[in-house]
Amino acid sequence: MKALRDFGGPEVRPSRKETLPVFNLIYKMVKADNDMAGLLFEKNDRHSKLIRYEQKAFNQLAKAIRFKK
Repeated sequence: MKALRDFGGPEVRPSRKETLPVFNLIYKMVKADNDMAGLLFEKNDRHSKLIRYEQKAFNQLAKAIRFKK
């Protein structure tokens, strides 16, 4: 809450009801950023999807070439 007040300046005094959703969001973001296993899983999952997409595109090209002959 102190960081939110410092960010908003001395004239801004948000209530606890106003700052709680922001605090919860920041907490979730920091927690997600510090979850190394989760980050590695997401990276691996995105890589796997990309590989599947590339393989599907390659197979479609190969199929089109076979039909064209």
